[in-house]
Amino acid sequence: MLLREAAVSTAETPRIAELRSALDRGDLDSVRRTLLTVDGREAELLQEGMGAEAFERARQAAAS
Repeated sequence: MLLREAAVSTAETPRIAELRSALDRGDLDSVRRTLLTVDGREAELLQEGMGAEAFERARQAAAS
């Protein structure tokens, strides 16, 4: 799980909402694009939810 649903608001974290939606749809191209655009607080939240190493591996995989 990326994050607990109640941990963040969709309005405050649109990229995380987009990432969740892409994962739900199985749209890996959108997952990759979104991972590459996440920054700031959203990146911090994903690092906390996924673990910093997993987040970085996912971003590296998305970039290749």
